[in-house]
Amino acid sequence: MSVHTKGRKVESNQPFVDDDDWLKELTVDVRNASDKMLSFLQLELFFPRLQPDAVKPGTSFTLDFGDNPFGYDSAAAMPLLSVTPISPGEHLEISLTENRFSALSALLIDTGFLVTNKLELRVNLIGFSDGTAWSGQMVQRQPKGGWIPVGDK
Repeated sequence: MSVHTKGRKVESNQPFVDDDDWLKELTVDVRNASDKMLSFLQLELFFPRLQPDAVKPGTSFTLDFGDNPFGYDSAAAMPLLSVTPISPGEHLEISLTENRFSALSALLIDTGFLVTNKLELRVNLIGFSDGTAWSGQMVQRQPKGGWIPVGDK
């Protein structure tokens, strides 16, 4: 995974100097390192509180690619794919579009983040075209609905 903002690469855990709008044009390049077709990906942008506000919770904003399989009761309830699945080894670019940036800016203001100078980027959920998914562990959708860990019956 690589992260770019305003056209330049940002190194993980390395501070950099920029304007207050450093999140504008944030782009995350993710490679499908699995052997499956990736049909959904959810990234979380988590903003922790810094001192002296550390006792307050942080806030997060998600960037999604595709339709979240966990949002549907069964495979039959899933809509047709709204995206072209990402093949093993291929890259996917998820960007903070202008609309997403506006929504994120409003969220940050509403939650009291007048200055945002730290971001944790997390992979929350991954969905695959074969009916499996990852949410901390690999799971398989059951025919009548629900999910079980891969390997369980």
